[in-house]
Amino acid sequence: LVGKSGVGKTSTIAKLSGNQIPTSHSETAGIQTTSIYWPGKIQQFNKVIMFKLQLWDAGEGALKKFDHIQPACLEKCDCTMYLFSFVDKSSFDDIPQNFGRFSGPKDTSCKIIMGTKFDQHAHTEITQRDIRDFEQNWKIPILKIRNIPDNDGKTDFNDKPQEKIQKDKRTANQSFLNFGVKLHVLFDVLFLYDCKN
Repeated sequence: LVGKSGVGKTSTIAKLSGNQIPTSHSETAGIQTTSIYWPGKIQQFNKVIMFKLQLWDAGEGALKKFDHIQPACLEKCDCTMYLFSFVDKSSFDDIPQNFGRFSGPKDTSCKIIMGTKFDQHAHTEITQRDIRDFEQNWKIPILKIRNIPDNDGKTDFNDKPQEKIQKDKRTANQSFLNFGVKLHVLFDVLFLYDCKN
């Protein structure tokens, strides 16, 4: 994941992996990796395979201080996810510069653009026109995510009493389905990119 400090890289990983979303910002020290396992079906072969998505998050300070971190993050990278915050226009404007910084001329990895803090409509600094123009110029769709919990302030069910978990089974199933939809969107983008190349 690539993006300016504070755009929500860590909270996006927490949201996608079903972990607790941090309530306050603190810069990631070094490299933080998170693995997500997800089944997918290849329809042409009618075969189900297990995908392992390994998300790498490196703090901006660590990238500047230690020049070995960026190459380690990019080694054998299949996809780079560029994040910006809807409440920080400069993070959106940095994306084209980050393309040059994090991908070389022979880079064939997939590029995903994701806007965070999409729920903060009153504070947004990026217009729909900005999004449309970017998508047309770069031919890359922009995904949007709300970096807030889906279930009444909770993102995991480990901190609830056992009887409460039984009552919330339907809510948990819906949350799992929502998580599945998010990952399917990512897989669709990766598949479409792979088909182009």
